[in-house]
Amino acid sequence: MKILLILLISTLLGASAVLSFDAPVQDFGEVPEGKIVNLKYRFTNTGDSPLIINKVTTDCGCTASSFPRKPIAPGMSDHISVQFSTRGKEGVQEKRVSIVSNASEDEVILKFTGTVIPH
Repeated sequence: MKILLILLISTLLGASAVLSFDAPVQDFGEVPEGKIVNLKYRFTNTGDSPLIINKVTTDCGCTASSFPRKPIAPGMSDHISVQFSTRGKEGVQEKRVSIVSNASEDEVILKFTGTVIPH
């Protein structure tokens, strides 16, 4: 209830959250097929209202993600974790991760690339 009240007041005052990533595009280099690649996308709420991440989606079943479920206060940082399974993959990989939140930009797209070397 308290969080909803803060968000309502922030909205009425014209305040907004801003989702700023340190590195929205990452390259994991070359890895052997079958390895799990773990990536962390560090971000900061550079806005003046609490940030709430509603949903994180990936563009294939080979990629999983986890993200903070609690509001991120202005000026605070956290991260989104992404795990990419290279099993059954080979060659250059380019994947997207979509972040939906209450930030001034409704949807942010993160990307990662790399090359999977077959056995």
